[in-house]
Amino acid sequence: MAMDKNLFKRADLHQISSFILFQEQAITQAESYEERLEKAKKITSDILEEVTLGKMSVSEAQIELVDAFDIYQEVYMEIGMKVGSRILVQLLFKDDNPDSKNTFK
Repeated sequence: MAMDKNLFKRADLHQISSFILFQEQAITQAESYEERLEKAKKITSDILEEVTLGKMSVSEAQIELVDAFDIYQEVYMEIGMKVGSRILVQLLFKDDNPDSKNTFK
């Protein structure tokens, strides 16, 4: 039964999107989407400021920016998966009768 518990643990939205994007198991994120995006924005702006001030070369900045872009990818992938799932559920439960007011919410 340990396998079943491990399977459900890995069936988390963040784990699935991480596997699709990076082919690896994700580190559990306790932060909200907003917090994660704000973190990526801060990393990006700090790096761009250092390049502008001449404290970092463009090639170094490119390497550093990958971390920030990974955060954006993860967040928007998860949001996209949620939106896609909701659309699928609405399509599955859609009442084909155009006169019906029965809609899935």
